[in-house]
Amino acid sequence: MRVVNRTKNTILMEKGKIAKDFFSRGIGLLSRSGLANGEGLIISRTQSVHSFFMRFPIDVVWGDKNNKVVHLHPNMVAWRVSRHVFRSRYVVELPVGTINSSQTTLGDILEIGE
Repeated sequence: MRVVNRTKNTILMEKGKIAKDFFSRGIGLLSRSGLANGEGLIISRTQSVHSFFMRFPIDVVWGDKNNKVVHLHPNMVAWRVSRHVFRSRYVVELPVGTINSSQTTLGDILEIGE
């Protein structure tokens, strides 16, 4: 999967996966020891995330049903629970620094594709 910020014409994720079912959404990135630049995970049908048992910090971007960025959490460290974002339909978990390097801000439009 690939995630592009269409508003800024920047790439957030070049090769990632999507977690759709209960099991993959629950496991998330727990089995990973880190994310390389361009990697990430899209978690569908969620409005909040946690970083319990994570071994590395992540940037988290929330998108709504129109793919508009509705919340950002740069550098979410281990053992945290994010706020609940009611308008969210999915989150994108990315390496720390991706929000900044892609210049992603609230209101930007994302494009998700192969």
